[in-house]
Amino acid sequence: MARARTSSMGRDALRRLAPRRRWLKALAVSVGWPATVLASAGVDPDAAAEVWVELSEPAPAGAANAAEARLRGERVAAQQRSIGASLAAMGVPETGRLAQVRNAIAVRATPAQVAAIAALPGVVRVRGARSLHPPEVQVR
Repeated sequence: MARARTSSMGRDALRRLAPRRRWLKALAVSVGWPATVLASAGVDPDAAAEVWVELSEPAPAGAANAAEARLRGERVAAQQRSIGASLAAMGVPETGRLAQVRNAIAVRATPAQVAAIAALPGVVRVRGARSLHPPEVQVR
């Protein structure tokens, strides 16, 4: 669906977004827009962008009691160590981590690296980061 909307956007609209190239790059990387869309906006399609890597273990903040929160915290830490080691092996620099409210790691990655990161076991989603603010938190 994102690709259909992207192809219908005119070059003028993309040029107006050019001052926000970093955000456009992160968005494009996370939704898999083709390199031609980025190039038409004056964005280097091979440049790294800030993205959040959301992981599968539930965060401690949603636990019913302290014991469960502690157990979740240990699982989150173990998963982040494992994924962090995989990211380091791929040459992807980490820029931040969330472990209490969300289980996510912020990184700077190229489109090719994003595809490889998304394929890692335990990765739920890779999304563009407008800034290094945490991923959306759902309040119940």
